[in-house]
Amino acid sequence: MSRKQRRTPAGRFYAPALTDDERAALEVAAGRPLLDEEIDVLRVLIRRTLDPDGGAPNIVLAGRLIETLGRLLRARQIVTGSRRESPADVLARLGIDVLKELGATDVDAKDPGAPT
Repeated sequence: MSRKQRRTPAGRFYAPALTDDERAALEVAAGRPLLDEEIDVLRVLIRRTLDPDGGAPNIVLAGRLIETLGRLLRARQIVTGSRRESPADVLARLGIDVLKELGATDVDAKDPGAPT
């Protein structure tokens, strides 16, 4: 196996078990920044669980998704070496965004932990 094959998703150990469509999806994903799409999908899923169409919010599922989001953010931070924002800061900012989208009006974006 050549060096180039080892670097591409389709040339990895699991490639023989993947369909052509799955290999193509991996090739596309290889060009995207690490975990960005997964983080975006989780944000949408969190929003759906907190504001379902015609149903009650699923707080337990939202909590699990938020935990997963925190792990993804931490993994991305470790792999990229980025120290711009801590995972806690990112989660707080994302939580504020969701609350605002849901209509909350007394959310302080500068200090989400400040007493009201």
